[in-house]
Amino acid sequence: CCNDDVSSITPISVAKVGPLDMGVQFDRGGDDSAMHPIFRAMSDTSTYIDFLHLASLASLPHPWPRNQELSRTAVSIPSAEDLVLAVSHTWSYQRHPDPRGSEASLIVNLAKQAAARHRPSGHTLVFCDFLSI
Repeated sequence: CCNDDVSSITPISVAKVGPLDMGVQFDRGGDDSAMHPIFRAMSDTSTYIDFLHLASLASLPHPWPRNQELSRTAVSIPSAEDLVLAVSHTWSYQRHPDPRGSEASLIVNLAKQAAARHRPSGHTLVFCDFLSI
């Protein structure tokens, strides 16, 4: 069902956006050309989108908890040194993307492969809809 080859995955370059605090506000007066496009378009993105640390994603119980149930230490705001991965996959069930945990290990393994391939100098952060919104 799924391609487990990460050779075509390209890292997204992100910019430093401020302290690791979920209520960060941006100085819109300066040059924001180095800022990640999502933060340029919507400066309040960090108030409603969470990016999970890969280590946190790998240690989550199955089935994955809702975003609202995650520890705030499991998430971070991307900085310029971080690799940001976005996960998109079909939900087999209406209320939970993977209630049996059958996709979780594949997603974590692919994210680990991408991190090993791209070797970010910062953290590897993951956007996964159910866990990030």
